[in-house]
Amino acid sequence: LPAGRVSDLSVAADGHLVRRHLGNDLTLSAGEERELDILLPRAARIEGHVRDEAGAPVEGARVHADPSSRGNGLAQTFESLPALSDSQGRFQLTAVPPGPGTVVARKVGFLRIPDPKPLASRYEIDAPGQTVQVAVVLRRGVPVSGIVVDAGGAPVAGAEVMAGVNSGKDPWSLQQRQEARCEEDGAFTLPGLQRGKRYLVRARGPSGFSEAHELVLPAEGTPAPLRLALREGGVLAGHLVVTGDGNVADRSIQLRIVDSQFQLYATTDDEGAFRFEGLPAATFLLTPPQSVYTSSHVRRGETQAPGIEVTLRAGDIRDGLELSMAPTKRLAGLVVDESFVPYARLMLRIAWSRDGHSGSHAVATDRQGRFQFPNVPEGSYRLSANNQELGTF
Repeated sequence: LPAGRVSDLSVAADGHLVRRHLGNDLTLSAGEERELDILLPRAARIEGHVRDEAGAPVEGARVHADPSSRGNGLAQTFESLPALSDSQGRFQLTAVPPGPGTVVARKVGFLRIPDPKPLASRYEIDAPGQTVQVAVVLRRGVPVSGIVVDAGGAPVAGAEVMAGVNSGKDPWSLQQRQEARCEEDGAFTLPGLQRGKRYLVRARGPSGFSEAHELVLPAEGTPAPLRLALREGGVLAGHLVVTGDGNVADRSIQLRIVDSQFQLYATTDDEGAFRFEGLPAATFLLTPPQSVYTSSHVRRGETQAPGIEVTLRAGDIRDGLELSMAPTKRLAGLVVDESFVPYARLMLRIAWSRDGHSGSHAVATDRQGRFQFPNVPEGSYRLSANNQELGTF
């Protein structure tokens, strides 16, 4: 190990709980040998089966224990490991802390909804070394198939298909979301939707988006195949510039529909150029990279950074946009002790107060004690460091 603070140390053993992040307060000098006494409590075991509603075993389900952290110090300190169910639906969880908890199973093609009760079984473990039996039942979803075509009716390979429950005014806000990707012939299958739910289904391809298709699954039987036609999408393109300092390369640009959760990102090239293609008809807000050093200054309802609002009709092309951002600097350095031994994983915080608003942002030093705060706007800041042994300085 290199001299300095140990960034991480984890210990695992069969039949015991898994202990992680032991090295946060461990420092080694050059050539030093250190002996550690580590408490690794014995674990309990959970065994069981994963089946569907008909009682058939479910193979390949990812199963994990979710211990309750309320009043359970072991659950807050130690971790339990997941497992996969075998061909008979059987699973074993071998590193579970005592106490109450829930066994959760997930698999593609089965329902994954916010309410965990249909997907989970509760358990209670009284003591280490105990083995408890838990049965988990997964509900199969209804597969929905279809095809995605372009404006000319030709199949679109690789198009993305999204389905979800929409409960508000924003048609792009989808809950309980399922996704699929089209095959070479444009065919797709959404593996697990729930009967009785009203879904919005939309496709996205290189040329644009399809209209939202409203789908209500029948109480019985298989729904008819869907045909989603992509519409010609619009284009927004331009350059990102720093005020008084030219174009900016390799920076992330955000594009979102006004009053919607729809958002896309693009990265500027070596010339500072960005380009969004295949956009639906809507009013968009195009914003430069947001700085964590200014976001806390923003009141509710205000825009974090100056942006450009653009309205696109179907197939519109808007090129030559110029998006500007304020100049930034990089604050970097090294943290060492009086013997010049680097401090690893030391938390540093930069704080500011401007225009009646204040905020802060934190980073951790690496193994060599180095740190950096990139893209810091010009201004005055207060830099502090915190350590359990040394306090704050």
